[in-house]
Amino acid sequence: MKIRRTLKWGCSFLFGALFLTASAFLAVGCRALFPERVKGEERLAGFPKENLPLEAPVSIYWNEFLVPYIVAETDRDLAFTLGLFHGYFREAQLEILRKISQGRIAEMAGPVATKIDAALRRLDYGKAAEETLRIMEPDTRVWLEAYVEGINFAIA
Repeated sequence: MKIRRTLKWGCSFLFGALFLTASAFLAVGCRALFPERVKGEERLAGFPKENLPLEAPVSIYWNEFLVPYIVAETDRDLAFTLGLFHGYFREAQLEILRKISQGRIAEMAGPVATKIDAALRRLDYGKAAEETLRIMEPDTRVWLEAYVEGINFAIA
C-alpha cells in the first residue's frame, strides 16, 4: 500500500513537472508573437550605409511621417537604394507578396486558402514574369536588376 501511494505521488509529481516545463516553453514561444516595439529612430539607425555598390553619393531624406525621399545622380543608384529601402523596411511585405504570386497563401492562412492557391497557380505568374523579362526594354531591365540587387543586399 505504501509503495502504491509513493508511486502515485511520484507520477503526479513527474506529470506536474512536465506540465510546468511544457507551459514555460509555450510561454516563451508565445512571447515571440509579441516582439518588443522598436522606435523609428532605432530602426533608421540600423539602415545599411557602408560598402554600398553605388556609383555616386545618394541622399535619403525622411519627413516627419518617415516617408523617404531618395536623391541620386544615376537611375541605377536610385533603383538600388529603393530596393535597399524595401528590402530593409518591407522584407515581410515582400515575402507575403512572393507567396501570393506563387499561390502559397495556405502556408500563412491555412486550409481555407487552398482554393485561392489553386486559382493563383493556374494563372502561373512565374511564366508571365519570364515572358515579361524577355520582352523588357534593356534600360528597364537594368533598373529592375539594380532594384533587386538592393533588396538582396538588405536581406543578405
